[in-house]
Amino acid sequence: MRGALPGRKLDVDAPFRGTHASERAVVLLPGDGKAVDAPGENDGMSSETDATDDVQVAIAGELRLHDPAVRASRSAAEQLLDPDFVEVGKSGRRWKREEMLAELPAFETSRHTGPRIEVSRMTGVQLAPGLVHLTYETVVGGARARRSSLWRKGDDGTGWRVYYHHATPVPPGTA
Repeated sequence: MRGALPGRKLDVDAPFRGTHASERAVVLLPGDGKAVDAPGENDGMSSETDATDDVQVAIAGELRLHDPAVRASRSAAEQLLDPDFVEVGKSGRRWKREEMLAELPAFETSRHTGPRIEVSRMTGVQLAPGLVHLTYETVVGGARARRSSLWRKGDDGTGWRVYYHHATPVPPGTA
């Protein structure tokens, strides 16, 4: 489709490993981790390409934040958290950047032997230049959560960082 509208997104129901770009939204698809070409014509509009690239960068950053090696390393996590970062965790606790950086290495999911964070249904959309919204679900040790993150691009050359994250627990038996 030519001339995608802002806010258009695609959803994926299955867990994923690869990326798939289509107009202003990017979704991760099941597979072998290889990129898949977008369906339809590519009209060569650079703003759409830039938006897709921005969403891909945000998705890559979000997935890095689920990597135990990144979670265990303050310096690696610092690169991905915006200076004004705030999270409302699935427990309801409000975290500021320094609190998260101090406590993240102690989380069970920060250990290579700890429970894995299984990510699925991730979607991303560019809301405005320099601002990307991601939504997805996670399962950790059988507990599901729906998650939402806002990523913004720093004007100071620091690149893309997560600015806000929110997690909501999903009760057992909920679709």
